[in-house]
Amino acid sequence: MRIVNDEAPNELRLALRAEEAAAAFGISRATVYELVRSGVWPSFHIGRLLRIPVSGLEEFIEKRLTDEEGER
Repeated sequence: MRIVNDEAPNELRLALRAEEAAAAFGISRATVYELVRSGVWPSFHIGRLLRIPVSGLEEFIEKRLTDEEGER
């Protein structure tokens, strides 16, 4: 997953806000918070700001793809 900063297109984003992660996955912000709360998605705080690392989302996708391939 390659997330680019809209304000500075040449800069690669390392972490996303909940709203950005929701938009990237086509899910609601509430679902993002539930995935974070349940430990399915990694996250960290900078002060009060929640951030979701892009690398963790990539690992989530890879694991889901691997799990689904194993079920076939």
